[in-house]
Amino acid sequence: MALGSNLGDREKHLLDAARLIESTLGLIIKTAPVYEVPAAGFTGGNFLNTCILVHSHKNPLETITILQQIERDLGRVPRSGDTYEDRVIDLDILLFDDQIINTDSLQVPHPRMEKRSFVMQPLAAIAGKVYHPVLKKSIQEITDSLESLNNKVSFEIPLSRKRYPITDINFIAIEGNIGSGKTSLSHKIAEDFNGKQVLERFADNPFLPLFYEDTFGIF
Repeated sequence: MALGSNLGDREKHLLDAARLIESTLGLIIKTAPVYEVPAAGFTGGNFLNTCILVHSHKNPLETITILQQIERDLGRVPRSGDTYEDRVIDLDILLFDDQIINTDSLQVPHPRMEKRSFVMQPLAAIAGKVYHPVLKKSIQEITDSLESLNNKVSFEIPLSRKRYPITDINFIAIEGNIGSGKTSLSHKIAEDFNGKQVLERFADNPFLPLFYEDTFGIF
């Protein structure tokens, strides 16, 4: 996902967008360096551009709807003409796994991304080995063919999961009622924090026979 801002407090806009993405879409797993680049395709202020990797259970159309709502919440207004304009925040889906989507509301991979250093260079920092599903080249290969950016700034979007002590824990036991979502929760934690999911063996659970003893096949 690409993030950009060239109006007002640009750093704050990027941080606010990241916060809203995590609260409505999913956990940010990786963040790229932030680059300051001139506006492309129009006369305007310099942009701060970066990319992030997000783990989400939303589908692509749900994701773009959420991102567009975040843009509106942060004060972005529709374009007044047919040309590019200054933007408080700009959020774009670049890649969605290896999916290829071409609809009126969403195109994935993002069109023209392979021609833009301000997109590809930060993307390569977090997904260099990922292949562009249309061009059949790695992100790093595409980036190497573009002009290199040298204006990296010291500001960065911090990873929220660094605030959690979960990475210092060897084991986490999740308990709860049958059907309450323990497996789904443990799978998501393992995925987001690079852990190994270990499930109980049903045959060794002494409570299952008692739980089902008085059931009558009602689901």
